This record gives sequence, C-alpha cells and structure tokens, in this order.
Amino acid sequence: MNYQFSQSSAALSHSLAERFFAATGEATRAALFAFQSTWRERAEQSAQANSLELMAGINTHTLKDIGAPNWLIAHAIERQDSHQFRLLDLYRS
Repeated sequence: MNYQFSQSSAALSHSLAERFFAATGEATRAALFAFQSTWRERAEQSAQANSLELMAGINTHTLKDIGAPNWLIAHAIERQDSHQFRLLDLYRS
C-alpha cells in the first residue's frame, strides 16, 4: 500500500510542478511581451521627436517653400528665437 500511495503522491506532485512551471512561463512571456511593446513604442516616439527636431532645424523660409504645416514653421521659429536669446545671454554675461 505504501508503494501505491507514494506513486500517486509523486504523480500528483509532478502534475502540480508542471502546472506551476506552465503558469510561471505564461506570466514570464506576458511580462516580456509587455516590456517589448513598451520598448518599441518609446523607440518610435524617440524617432519621431528626433525627426521633428531635424525638421525644425531647417530654415523657416525653406519650410515655407516646401509647404510645411504652420505648426512646424512656428516650432522652428520658436526654436531659432530661443537659440538667439541664449546667445544674447551669453554675450551679456
């Protein structure tokens, strides 16, 4: 009898271990997927911000000539003005 009891208990603990590792694996995969998707979203946002800054670095007359939207032209003007004000502050001090 002891032999059958230990055999059934071993089978029960084996299936419990399998279920535990399966659930842990699923949770790990879900966490990895969430991390990867967040990483991709931030990389896309960073690339978009970098391209916006590159476009804003173009001369405002060129932006008007190529038909850029008004918000991009305004952003370029604001960026150029802030750069000029920083230079003026440097010269004054």
